[in-house]
Amino acid sequence: LSVRTSGGGINIGKVAGDLEARTSGGGIQIGSGGTVEAQTGGGGIRVSGSTGAVVVHTSGGGITISDAGGPVTAETSGGGISVDGADGPVVAITSGGGLMIKDVRGSIEAETSGGGITAELAVADPGVDTHCNLETGGGDISIRLPADLHATIDAELQLRRPRREYSITTDFNLDIDENSRRIVARGDINGGGDTIRLRTTNGDIEIEKR
Repeated sequence: LSVRTSGGGINIGKVAGDLEARTSGGGIQIGSGGTVEAQTGGGGIRVSGSTGAVVVHTSGGGITISDAGGPVTAETSGGGISVDGADGPVVAITSGGGLMIKDVRGSIEAETSGGGITAELAVADPGVDTHCNLETGGGDISIRLPADLHATIDAELQLRRPRREYSITTDFNLDIDENSRRIVARGDINGGGDTIRLRTTNGDIEIEKR
């Protein structure tokens, strides 16, 4: 199914096959499909299920994706992104909002210029790429990792004229180094593995066991 409009929103229920939806002037709401591709220049996007990959782009709204049956790529210039369940890697990029990425069975790439990041990795299989790269220009980062994950942690918190005290807290045994300009936490968990890279400025970093 392919649907296109230049001046309004799109609302689609259940589609058994692949789905493409594009509009220049409204939001997009999709119940479910196989592989889902959606793009809008003027509204939010919501996808509540898929049996394949999900690729969505918007210039003017937030993105909400749940129960994706494959990898997810979500990008917006004007809102937050929420991904709740993905059977594969997730890429989430926004210029103006927070990121919440939960229950991901693959790697996570998340970037925002102005908000916090919450992420949860749901797989510890050494045969799966589980690297994570979370970066924000100004907000807290919280990540939950399986207790038996083989990973190498590389977390850095830049301090620029802080108005309050910031910190890195972790459930894992990491080396933490702190000075007036930055706080760094590094170390291998369960012998090391894929890199978990975390970067923020003037925001707390929390690394939890799942």
